[in-house]
Amino acid sequence: MHRLILSGPFRTLCAAVAILSAASGCVTMQQSDEMLRVQQQQREDSLLLQDDLRRIRARLDYLEQEMNRLSKQVDAAGADQARGYQSQMQGMTASIEDLQKRIRAVDAARESDKKEIVDTLSRRIQEVLKSSAPARSSASSTPRRAVSNEGYEHVVQSGETLSAIAKAYGVSSADIIQANGLKSADMLRVGQKLFIPAP
Repeated sequence: MHRLILSGPFRTLCAAVAILSAASGCVTMQQSDEMLRVQQQQREDSLLLQDDLRRIRARLDYLEQEMNRLSKQVDAAGADQARGYQSQMQGMTASIEDLQKRIRAVDAARESDKKEIVDTLSRRIQEVLKSSAPARSSASSTPRRAVSNEGYEHVVQSGETLSAIAKAYGVSSADIIQANGLKSADMLRVGQKLFIPAP
């Protein structure tokens, strides 16, 4: 067996090559370990992201179910409220119709009462006129006194009118106006003496 005897410079070169080879192997192993750690971290991060995604999807499903439930509740509440409003409107309409009927009944009763009052007053006025007419007639006939030129002298009493005096003597108002030279039938005064021509 032969031994290779290396000279000094060549031996140094071989030693350097060996050191570089060893260092290269160390670097490669360090890089490999680092890559394994990165890959492991990436797998863990991926698993965490998948868990987060599952939780988010579950939360979204829950929120969607809640939205559907709330939407149904809102629809049901709206329907109930609409029915309530409709019932209230029907009640108000019935109340208004009832009030209108009552108002019409009150108006009819007022018209009836008014007519009755007017009729009663008319009857009383007629009774008063009838009862006062003979008194006036008798009062008017009391001061009758025959005078010359075929007529009577009449003294005007309180409340007498020319037409009432003319009626009491059975003559026309125009005859009395002409006989006394009156300008108007309204120009009478209490105590005035009138000549009443004979009919």
